Amino acid sequence: MADTHSGHRERLRQKAREDLEAFEPHEVLELLLFYVIPRRNTNPDGHRLIDTFGSAAKALDAPPEELRQVPGIGERAAQWISCVGKLVAAYRELTCWERPMLGNVHLAREFLLEHFGGIRPEEVWTLCLSAEGRLLAARPFADRGKWAGEESLSRAAEEPVRLHAHSLLLLQICRGGTRPSAYDLRHTRQFARALRAMNIYLLDHLLFNGQEMYSMFAHADVEELGPRSQSHSPLGEHYLDGL
Repeated sequence: MADTHSGHRERLRQKAREDLEAFEPHEVLELLLFYVIPRRNTNPDGHRLIDTFGSAAKALDAPPEELRQVPGIGERAAQWISCVGKLVAAYRELTCWERPMLGNVHLAREFLLEHFGGIRPEEVWTLCLSAEGRLLAARPFADRGKWAGEESLSRAAEEPVRLHAHSLLLLQICRGGTRPSAYDLRHTRQFARALRAMNIYLLDHLLFNGQEMYSMFAHADVEELGPRSQSHSPLGEHYLDGL
């Protein structure tokens, strides 16, 4: 049995060295637990942590006293998971300052021209921003024309919640024109309200075809976009700078 676990652990370590992004969420926790639980299969522990807290990220954010309530997670493992979570949070704060500013529509256009030019799949992305307008993460979450389904919007909301983002830019990659459809306008309004209930602001919905960008905020298409009060963030005051 020990040889079986040893072989599995080495395969998982090799997978981490080659492509950590291919890991399943429970495998991230399983790998972390290797270092404090040396002679036990930690795969079930990873699953139990996710079942208890809802996600690997929430398990890493959990305090040690709550982690210890999970079967199989002792004092040492709880302290280790909590410590790694704090290190991840600290690193995220440090790297935040190295990320591009997207705090106004001009900077957003320059960023898209640099990183989203050329022919790309027609996808819809979330761009999570800090209160100062720095990019925290950019992720595709749905195909264009299907982005407003319940499952898609649930995925879209996960990243800004996990990152404690202040604001969100929705980005649609288009092949042709960049004018929003009635579908886009209706669901942008609904999504903005849903995010506002979580204290996250949908700052803008951008449509970009590799050369031209359309801003719903700049065209005042959806009144729910952006912070209502400039006291919430400098974004409300300066987002249209450069137009």
